[in-house]
Amino acid sequence: MMPVNDKKMLSPALASSPGFLLNKAARTLRDAVTEALKPVGLLPPELGILRVVHDEEAAAQSVVAERCFLDRTTVTALIDNLEQRKLLVREASTTDRRQKIVRLTPLGRQILTRGSKAATRAQQEFFQIVLPEEWEVMRQCLVRYIEAVPAE
Repeated sequence: MMPVNDKKMLSPALASSPGFLLNKAARTLRDAVTEALKPVGLLPPELGILRVVHDEEAAAQSVVAERCFLDRTTVTALIDNLEQRKLLVREASTTDRRQKIVRLTPLGRQILTRGSKAATRAQQEFFQIVLPEEWEVMRQCLVRYIEAVPAE
């Protein structure tokens, strides 16, 4: 009888496929972060919106979409939902009445803090098998790629 190996072995063909590897890793990480955010009541893209609004204090909604690398329609729907839940407020710009400025509410700041902590824990757990210097190289490569590709 042959010993059973509990370690999963990836097919060599898939191990050399960037598309498969990136997709599988992204799906696994997304699922982990989604699960970690459930008690906070957020989805990963909503947390992303809150983070950008926090970083870009008093940002125009169009800037939030640009910084998230998402189309304006998607961001509008996400912001609508976050506004209904009293996590964000939209105000008319004082310089351009056509623009909407997005701000975090006090509740939005609380939820952002809780969501960020939950997402960070899930990400740290996901990346525990990667050395910090390996992650930094991977991070730099991914940022370079994302910034080079047109927004969705």
